Amino acid sequence: MDRKFMSGFGASFALFSSLCLSTASYATVTFKDGPFRDSVEVGATLKLSMESLLVAPAPKNVYWRVQNLPSWLRYDKAEDLYVGVPSCKDLGASNVDVSVVEPGVNAAKTNIEVSVFSSQNCAPQWYDGDQLDEYELPADEPLVLEFKNSDILKRAYDPEGQPLQVKFTSLPGWLDLTQGPDGSSVFFSGKATKEQLLQNSKLEVTISDGITSTVGFITLTLFIQ
Repeated sequence: MDRKFMSGFGASFALFSSLCLSTASYATVTFKDGPFRDSVEVGATLKLSMESLLVAPAPKNVYWRVQNLPSWLRYDKAEDLYVGVPSCKDLGASNVDVSVVEPGVNAAKTNIEVSVFSSQNCAPQWYDGDQLDEYELPADEPLVLEFKNSDILKRAYDPEGQPLQVKFTSLPGWLDLTQGPDGSSVFFSGKATKEQLLQNSKLEVTISDGITSTVGFITLTLFIQ
C-alpha cells in the first residue's frame, strides 16, 4: 500500500492547512474506540501498526500525521510499521498522537500510549556519555585534585529512581586517594612524569544503585604551554 507518512509539527501543520477547505465535511476514516495502549520490554522489538487502529482500511489519498513519537521508534516503510527496540533510558510511557488527514475533510484523530518496562534491574546511566571530564596537568609538579560526589551524581541517573553511590574504582599508580573528612568528596594527590601524562591516564568512576553499576572516566593529560 502506497501511503505518505509525515512526522513533525511544522510539516504536519503546513500539510493540514493546505488540505483543509473552508467548509470541512466529516472524515470517512474512523478510528476504533480507544483507549489504545501497547507495551514492550527493554531490549525487545515493538512493531506498531497505525492501520490496525482504524475501523476499515484507509483510502490511498490520505496522509498520516504522527507526533510525539519516542526517539527509539522509527517508521519502516518496507513493513509499513513503526519499529524500535527501547533501552533502559526509555523506561516509562509516551503518548503518541495519530491523525489521518483526508483532502477536504476534518482529520480523524486519536492517541496511543506506548509503555516501556523492564523485568530486570536497569543499570545507572550517564546523561552525556561515560567520558566525564578531561584535565590538563603539568608534568613533574605536585598536584591535588578534589572531586565532590554530588558533582559526579549530577552527571548520572537511575532509570528506576534508586539512589546512587559513587566510588573511584581505578586510578593511575602515581596518584594517591584520600577520602574527605565527611565522606562527601575525595582528594587525589601525586606527581606524574611527562611520559605518564602522555599515556592519557584515566580515573575510573563507578556509580551503583546497589544492584548494578556503570563506569565512567576522567582523563588526565599533559598540559602543554
